Amino acid sequence: MIAPTLFLQRLSTRIARKLGRDPADQAVAAEVVEVSPDEQAQRPAAFALPDQLERVRATAPDTTLENEMARITGGTVRHDATRAYRFRDLQYFDGFLYCGGMRRQQVVRPEPLLGRGPVEEIDCCSLPGTTVGDQFFGHFLIDDSATALLAERFAPPRLPRPTARQGWSHALRYRERLGIAIPPVGHALIRDAWVFRDHGMTADRRARLAELRRRMRADGGRRSGHGVFIRRTGGQARNLANEPEIEALLAARGFDIVDTASQPVDQIAALLHGAAVICSVEGSAFAHALLGMADGGAIVAIQPPWRFNNPWKDYTDALGLGYGYVLAEGGATDFRLNPDDLLRTLDLAGG
Repeated sequence: MIAPTLFLQRLSTRIARKLGRDPADQAVAAEVVEVSPDEQAQRPAAFALPDQLERVRATAPDTTLENEMARITGGTVRHDATRAYRFRDLQYFDGFLYCGGMRRQQVVRPEPLLGRGPVEEIDCCSLPGTTVGDQFFGHFLIDDSATALLAERFAPPRLPRPTARQGWSHALRYRERLGIAIPPVGHALIRDAWVFRDHGMTADRRARLAELRRRMRADGGRRSGHGVFIRRTGGQARNLANEPEIEALLAARGFDIVDTASQPVDQIAALLHGAAVICSVEGSAFAHALLGMADGGAIVAIQPPWRFNNPWKDYTDALGLGYGYVLAEGGATDFRLNPDDLLRTLDLAGG
C-alpha cells in the first residue's frame, strides 16, 4: 500500500475540491520564477485558395471557429509568460500532484483510488509531463520535449508512467536523437518539485523549439528543397478516402512519401530533412515535419470539413515557417480532397 501520509493528503484535497476550494499554483508555490515574460507579437496570415472557408462545417471539439479564424487571418497575438513553480513537500501519486490543497494531473488516465508499490523519497526534481503529451504523440514530441529542456535547468526531470505512450513505437528513438533521457516516477514524496507553465510562444520557448530542430537535423538528410507527403496513420479517425490518388500525384511531382507506421525514426528524419514543403492530413504527422524541414519551409494541412483545426500554425509562426491549408469535402471521418485544389495550394507555398 502507499504511505499513509500520501493517502491522507489525497483524501483531504479531494474533500476540499468537492467544497469548491482549489488554490492557484502561485498561491501554493514556495517560489515562482518568470522564465520569459508575456509578449505581444504579430503573426502572419495562412495561405489558402479563396473559396476554402466556405467548406468548413465544424471545428475540432477543443477549439472554436473564432479561435481558428484568428490563427489563419493573422494579426496581433498575446503569448502567456513561461513560469516555473517550486512546490515544497509535494506528494506525487502516479501522475497526480498534491500540495497544500492543490491537485494537478499530468496523465489522462483516471486516478486510482488505491495504489500499491513503494513510495520514493526525492530531495529535488522537476516534473515536465503534461496531459496532452500523455495523450497525443505530436504534443509529446514537440511540447513535452521543449519543456524537458526547460526542466533540465532547474532540477533532474522525472516523467509519469505513460498512458498512450506505451504504444508509440517512435517515442524512445526520437528522445534519443534529441538527447532527452528522463526516468519515470510512480509514487513519491518530493521535498522540492519544479512544475512549469509553458504554453505561450515566448522568446525562451521559441529558442527551445529551435534547439530541438537543430538537434534533430544534426545528422543531415538525403536531399533538400524537396516536397514530402506524410500518410496519416493511427490516432483519431480522419480518413482521406482518395489518399492513393493524392500520393501518386505528388510522387509524380517529385515528392517523397513518408509512412510513419512502417518506417523507423532515422528513415523518417532523413526523408524530412531539408524539405521545402510538407503536406498531410491535419494531425500529429506535422510534429515529425517541424523537427526536420528546411528553414523557411512550409506545411500544408489537409483539413477535414467537420474538424477544422490549425494548432500547428502556432508552431510555424514561432519558427518562421509558412502555413497553408486546403479543405477536403465529405463526412466527419471519411472525406476526399480535390487534387487540383491541393496542387494550386502547393503552388502558393512554392512546392
